[in-house]
Amino acid sequence: MSAGGGWGRDAEGRFEELLAAVRGADRRALDRIFEAAYEELRALARSVRRSFPEDSLEITGLVSEAYLKLLRAQRISVADRVHFFSLVARAMRQILISRAQEKSRLKRGGGAPRLELDEESAERAPALSLDEMLTLQDGLERLAARDPRQAQLVELRFLEGLTEEEISALFGLSVRTVRREWSRARAFLEQSLGRAPADSA
Repeated sequence: MSAGGGWGRDAEGRFEELLAAVRGADRRALDRIFEAAYEELRALARSVRRSFPEDSLEITGLVSEAYLKLLRAQRISVADRVHFFSLVARAMRQILISRAQEKSRLKRGGGAPRLELDEESAERAPALSLDEMLTLQDGLERLAARDPRQAQLVELRFLEGLTEEEISALFGLSVRTVRREWSRARAFLEQSLGRAPADSA
């Protein structure tokens, strides 16, 4: 899956124009983005839904809920196409987490669960339990405050299952740089979750 990877050059330019309009609080531009990128957004929703296998919300419904969540935001600060899809994925996860919490009324306890932020997990965009997702989201918020790009990279690599090559193309970085940033982000998250890093690369 790629975040909007099917757009041609002309369409990419149009997408950037729509993003600029969204930054200018033009909510009609958000309508047009969701309409134009609908298939990519459905693919993104399917990827996010894999982490919530027990939820009954349909893919179409999740896309619609994410649209409404962004529409209700007073201001959408979106830098570029990568950032836009990252924001939508985050909105989708927040929606599903809220639904899971309401349904199960689970209370977290006993410390943070162990998360395996390894290559094998990243390759298969793992299904996480609610507690694991909440723990990871806490860590991502801390990482975003420190390095927003690394937080986006973790979301795309670990939660959406994009390859290093796909992320390299999206960010305009070398694969080597993506690999280095991914390693640093993993080390920070593992430390913030109360574990020693799996490696120091």
